[in-house]
Amino acid sequence: MTVRLLLTTLVVMLGAVPVQAQLAPGYSGYSSAPRQGVDELYWRFLDQVGPCLANQKPEDSEAFIDTAISSEAEEQAFDHLFNVGRNRRNNCLGRFSGVYGAQRAHLRASVAEGLFEKLSDETIEALIASPPAAPVAIASLHDIASCYVANHAAEARELLRRTDIATEGELQFISERVEDFGACFPADRELSLDATTIRMAVAEAAYRAATGRPVATIEGRD
Repeated sequence: MTVRLLLTTLVVMLGAVPVQAQLAPGYSGYSSAPRQGVDELYWRFLDQVGPCLANQKPEDSEAFIDTAISSEAEEQAFDHLFNVGRNRRNNCLGRFSGVYGAQRAHLRASVAEGLFEKLSDETIEALIASPPAAPVAIASLHDIASCYVANHAAEARELLRRTDIATEGELQFISERVEDFGACFPADRELSLDATTIRMAVAEAAYRAATGRPVATIEGRD
């Protein structure tokens, strides 16, 4: 098994393709931000929007995360969370007047991280003391992240607490733990995943594990 982390912040679409489709070294076809010239603003927006929603709209945030990825239910929960199609202001959007330019997968990860941050210390300590079992089969990026959280719950917490998304700190933290992540990758494959993609998956995996939720699923996949 060969594990190679790309030392960039170019992001694969989180969890929307199976592991087998994430093998190409380099670009995934998805840009790291919705438009050129706003990369830093975009990532800082993602740093802020999830925690804001988790605090202001906790039930709607949980409903969004509880849906299957790429499902109609996810789309509906997303629209409800962000007041899409309704003449109501969403205070968490800040300078972003809308969410159509952002990847839904990125926003899902931001919301999951915001919900994780909101958990009590007791809940997170319980996760660290008694994590769930790792997935038996690894078929998606979410399985990889869930495996990592099951085996390194304390480190997952530190990744989310000590670093911000798409920063040098995030990259350094994950690069120093390549072997730990590699132990959760499918055998006999070379995977190219960047640090930010991994962090996003870990955010949802950590929240789901801490709250007793099952591993995230993708609509139409077993």
